[in-house]
Amino acid sequence: MSPFIGKIVDKKQILQLTASGKINSEREEVKLKRVFSNLLVTGILVGAFTSNNTLAANVLASSVKVTMIEASFMPIEFGFKIDKPAGACAAGTFLKWTGQGADVTAKSNNAMAVYSMVLAAFTTGKNLELGVDDATCTVHVIQIW
Repeated sequence: MSPFIGKIVDKKQILQLTASGKINSEREEVKLKRVFSNLLVTGILVGAFTSNNTLAANVLASSVKVTMIEASFMPIEFGFKIDKPAGACAAGTFLKWTGQGADVTAKSNNAMAVYSMVLAAFTTGKNLELGVDDATCTVHVIQIW
């Protein structure tokens, strides 16, 4: 019986153990590789299921145009509409940007900078690329081009 049963080993460890003679047969090496592969697949599946909402909610909206801006909640957040859907957020749905930063001043400065970018895209007709959480229609990443 292998002294490594119940311990997680990686490929590098398997190769080192094989070279040192601590794994004395190809059959035992194959068993350890199978255990490692099963653990890896299990970890990926568990990660996917436990963070499913996070992974599924983030979508990319490319080459979108701003059709309307709503700034009533400045200086911390504002809303705007785009001409295309962003995942579950239909075209024309209000998307929200909330200022990001460590304190109120940083959040306000961030929101004003992003508001300026959205306003520039709106007035010039430039495209935006957005990273959107389509469960809440909240924008987390924004680029103008």
